[in-house]
Amino acid sequence: MAKIIGFGLSILGPIVAPNFETALLIKELASKHRGNLRIDVPSGNNELMSFLEKCGFAKTSEPPIIIKNSMNMPFRNHELFAIAPKFLDKE
Repeated sequence: MAKIIGFGLSILGPIVAPNFETALLIKELASKHRGNLRIDVPSGNNELMSFLEKCGFAKTSEPPIIIKNSMNMPFRNHELFAIAPKFLDKE
C-alpha cells in the first residue's frame, strides 16, 4: 500500500514534507507557471532557501511572526517548508 509522505498544491497552499528532499517537489509544482511567483519560507529552512535562490528566486524580505494569546511559540514539527500564498500576475 502506498503512503503519502509529503504534499503541495499547485495553485495555493503549503509545501509539507518530512524532509528537504521531499520538499523539492516545489520545483515541479512551479515549473509550468509563467509570471511572478511568491513563496514564503519559514525561518530555519536554509537548505530550501539556498535551493530556491539557485532556481532564480530572490529573498526580498523576512516576514514577521504574528502570534496572539500565547507567551511561547506553538510546537513546530519542522514539516512545513514553504507557503505559496499566491501567484502574482505578469507585469
